[in-house]
Amino acid sequence: MSEPRLSRLEFQIMEALWAKGDSSIREVQESFPEKRKHAYTTIQTTVYRMEAKGVVQRVKKVGNFHIFAATISRDSAQRRLIDDLLAIFGGRSQPVMAHLIELGKLSLEDVKDAERALRTLSRKESSHDASGILERCLDRGPGQPSLAIDRRNWDCMAALAQPAQESCSNALLGVDDRLS
Repeated sequence: MSEPRLSRLEFQIMEALWAKGDSSIREVQESFPEKRKHAYTTIQTTVYRMEAKGVVQRVKKVGNFHIFAATISRDSAQRRLIDDLLAIFGGRSQPVMAHLIELGKLSLEDVKDAERALRTLSRKESSHDASGILERCLDRGPGQPSLAIDRRNWDCMAALAQPAQESCSNALLGVDDRLS
């Protein structure tokens, strides 16, 4: 199930709950800076709507007020927000990255971290693809020896090497195009 969308005010309320932990509506309201402080009833109505969405829950009652807790993590809420932002750009991250660079909000270290994450993801995907091919290769029919080297095994091993051959070929084609 995907996380519900949060409005700007809901996200600010969640930030207060993530920072302070379980809080009353008054404590959430007091955590807002004076310039952006909303009326108590505005925060109350928003928190009740968030409770209906399932992003906060009442954890206890003290006197005549309730204590609320976040039921979703900051990470999952941020992921949903970023997914929504990328959807606006048709799933392309390049415009967002270019804007962050122009603003000076993206450092070289951030880019290096992203590159490491991409390499790790690429390795996981290629090993998953290769293991799937290998599993199909080793899926032998009844009565066939499992270690026999035959044409089928050779074809499977060639299929495992195919992605590496294609990436080398594509790289060489790119060099040929630049030279001509």
